Amino acid sequence: MSANWQNDGTPEYDEINTISIPSEDAVRDVTGNARCLDIENERVTAATQGLVPPNVALHDLLFNPEPTRPEIIEGTIVVYLAETLHIEGRPDDGAMRATIRADVETHEIQSVELTAEIA
Repeated sequence: MSANWQNDGTPEYDEINTISIPSEDAVRDVTGNARCLDIENERVTAATQGLVPPNVALHDLLFNPEPTRPEIIEGTIVVYLAETLHIEGRPDDGAMRATIRADVETHEIQSVELTAEIA
């Protein structure tokens, strides 16, 4: 179906694509599995720009995670995490983020991407 927003027609339910949302238990399992990874693991990438040590970012983001918008995309659970990063001597705060990808069936971690940036 091609969307024509100037048309008053309403799409049929079977024409609408939705993004599946994993259960809270699945998200908790995936974040727990990611927490067990060491920063040296080949599935973990860190682009923290020297703002925070990668192992600290991994620990802080996964210790008591509050995921936003977890979703299932093509057989992969994708979990997004973010925390404010306070940087001494800087007028603006920054942010630490993690994106975790795991198999939808086994919850095995495929990748963990860490980033840090100044706002």
